[in-house]
Amino acid sequence: MSSESMFDWVEQNCCCCNHDNNVIIGYRGGDAHVSGKGIKCTIVSCSNCGHIYPNPMPVLVDTNRAYKDADEYFVNNDPEERIKEITLILHQVEKRLGYKGKLLDVGSGRGELLYAAKKSGWEVQGVETSEEFADYSKKKYDIDVKNCSLATAEYPTEHFDVITLRMVMEHLYHPEKILEEINRLLKYDGLLWVNAPNELSLYNRIGNLYFRTLGKNWVTQLSPTFAPYHVQGFTKNSMRTLLLRTGFKLEYLDTFNEKLLLPTSGIKQCVEHYAASMINYVALLTNTATFMNVFARKISA
Repeated sequence: MSSESMFDWVEQNCCCCNHDNNVIIGYRGGDAHVSGKGIKCTIVSCSNCGHIYPNPMPVLVDTNRAYKDADEYFVNNDPEERIKEITLILHQVEKRLGYKGKLLDVGSGRGELLYAAKKSGWEVQGVETSEEFADYSKKKYDIDVKNCSLATAEYPTEHFDVITLRMVMEHLYHPEKILEEINRLLKYDGLLWVNAPNELSLYNRIGNLYFRTLGKNWVTQLSPTFAPYHVQGFTKNSMRTLLLRTGFKLEYLDTFNEKLLLPTSGIKQCVEHYAASMINYVALLTNTATFMNVFARKISA
């Protein structure tokens, strides 16, 4: 299957507020990418809530073709480091909830979160659409994960105390539908934990400005047609908007950075790496770092 035939191209409204008014902020992929990855697509910003997304939306025809070979897909993610990071987050979850209960991880990937939660005393379940990722969880951590969509998993209403979406929301074509289903599955006053890229981070803003100084109409946001296939660009405002729309009250939102993956094999690359490090340092001080850490509480009965 060619790269072009991997996608259906669908016109969409903003998933966060459902408005159809948007402005083009640039292009991403193909000849609008420094390495020529993927297919060029138009990136827009919602005129109402500021959400960033490709329009038309390139929808993967076969997600299993894109999300396969867990070791290759997660090549930049060390499992042991992830488990340590997740364990710290789970301490925050327990503190906010007040106890350890039933936890569902949606889009569980390789299963690190489920493993860490089970080890910490949570009663865990997971759902993952990638057959290979779900199989990896079983082989690596001996954790059974439902290999299906959340909509077809048939979990009972108000069954879970906590539901987690770790680096998942940015991959979803209709995150509003997923959050509506999560709201149904959570117990009243249940806790939702989400983390996702912050597309209005200082790093992205300066990156886009850098492209403009080079005379290019490219943007750094998203990767709709190449791995890791990020198609939704959340900002603080669009995240708040979507949570409220789907029956959640935002309880906490902060930003954080992950380690830089930029190469340092030449003088130019070393300079770029140093500059990026300085940008990330300032971003932490101004709460404009590259990722968002979000806790929300179910408010609808």
